[in-house]
Amino acid sequence: MTPPVRPVRVAPATYLLDAHLFGTPGALSAYVLDAERPVLVDAGTADSVDRFAEALDRLAIAPADVAAVLVTHVHLDHAGGAGALADHCENATVYVHERGVGYLTDPERLARLRESVDAATGRTDPYGVPQPIPEDRVVAVSGGETLDCGDHTLEFVDAPGHAPHHYAVFDETTDALFAIDSAGQFFEERLYPTTPPPSFDLDANVETCERLRALEPSLNLYGHFGPGGDDAVGELERYADLLTEWVEAVETLAGVHGDVTAIVEALDGRWQSPTVERDVAGVLAARDAGST
Repeated sequence: MTPPVRPVRVAPATYLLDAHLFGTPGALSAYVLDAERPVLVDAGTADSVDRFAEALDRLAIAPADVAAVLVTHVHLDHAGGAGALADHCENATVYVHERGVGYLTDPERLARLRESVDAATGRTDPYGVPQPIPEDRVVAVSGGETLDCGDHTLEFVDAPGHAPHHYAVFDETTDALFAIDSAGQFFEERLYPTTPPPSFDLDANVETCERLRALEPSLNLYGHFGPGGDDAVGELERYADLLTEWVEAVETLAGVHGDVTAIVEALDGRWQSPTVERDVAGVLAARDAGST
């Protein structure tokens, strides 16, 4: 049985929600900003919407009071629940990167996105069945916009690399940065690369880290998983270096080994994240496309 939702405070008025990806605790995090105009950061999977509803209830936030759902990128572990959350939070505006809006509003493009996920994972709808978001509920952002939440001001920051349709969110009131997947994965006090196919771009991701570092955040909030350490600026710098080293390691091994499984087996332990096979595949896809 899935354990009850217990939102965890990670910054002023900011709560972590464990979305229990594939029933696994500590795998996928989203966030609730309990501002005067409350905000959800990321929408989780289509199967995790009930956990969001329970989190809002535990925080005594009425669904009708939620002002915004911020979909940081359209990968379905982060965006699959957006349509259902728009129904549940009937007054919320859904903010999506301009490069990703069509994937979540156009039923045909959403269906193709589901098919690509099925092909990549070998499973049917591993993140549940997402529903399209009505176009009149969506605002497209490209970076540089701000969102007034009453007692908090959020800035949207273009953050490609992990995906071209990724943005980060900087809370100008607390200096917390919702980096999500644009700045890596953080498990057990360690950074790991997150470089999925089909659109990982090393140069863009390194530039994103530089752009985020310039904000001088006090805390990085990751999608996998939770808050980072005390040196948020240093984490961003280390991640840029880590990405470069990671890509070099994979490409070197690819010259010796013929497939993803063999490359993964040859990697040393520090690279062995929960998504290592997918991330090797992303580096190889970027190499073949000429973007590493």
